[in-house]
Amino acid sequence: GMSAGGEICTVSMYIAESGRRESLGRAMGLIPITGVTGFLLAKTVSYSAQACLGEATVQDWGWRVPFLLAAVPGLIAVWGRQFMPESEAFVQEMAEQAAKRLEGAASGTSSAWQALVSSKLNLLLALGAGAAHGGLLYSGFVWTNTYLVKQGLPPGGAMLASLLARTLMICLALPVGWLVDQKGVGWVLFASSAAQALFALPLFSFLAAHPTDMTVVLAVLGIAYSLLYASGACFFL
Repeated sequence: GMSAGGEICTVSMYIAESGRRESLGRAMGLIPITGVTGFLLAKTVSYSAQACLGEATVQDWGWRVPFLLAAVPGLIAVWGRQFMPESEAFVQEMAEQAAKRLEGAASGTSSAWQALVSSKLNLLLALGAGAAHGGLLYSGFVWTNTYLVKQGLPPGGAMLASLLARTLMICLALPVGWLVDQKGVGWVLFASSAAQALFALPLFSFLAAHPTDMTVVLAVLGIAYSLLYASGACFFL
């Protein structure tokens, strides 16, 4: 959790600071694309380990294998970051903050506190959007899978719905980014949040009433939830 959370925050900030304004939404769409692709690769490694080693071996010591394999891209990322320059926006921001700290020291007011007060509405909106986005990701695609299997859905059916959802997320990332570039992140995020508030619970109620119907599972978990999630991925901005 600390690793993924730290990576997403730093990558999104770097893209936001370095990307061109006219295509920033599409550039930010690379985050859900690579994130979902990584999730699919992790699933592939996990199921491959179980298929090759057997479930008993995986439970004993084989669960370490995926972690060892994950170290490879992690080391590549650490190596590559040694050659990434700081963005111009970051350098300028650091200079402005240094000047504000001097002003704050003279006036007795913290520059960090001034920034929080002046941006409190934006912070509330960001916290709300992040909570909604993360809640849908966990409850819609992790907990719901476990729930459906406990209700009698074959594990293969849950995996198929999850695969369909992740594939749609990848396909929708750039179109949603284009919409953000055309309409603005506020408009898209409001539409996504409104859709999630209106439809997420009714969709789950319908799914809970038909937990073993593959048509319903694919329609709700594989398509509808992925549409809600993909449309809100712009909250990184």
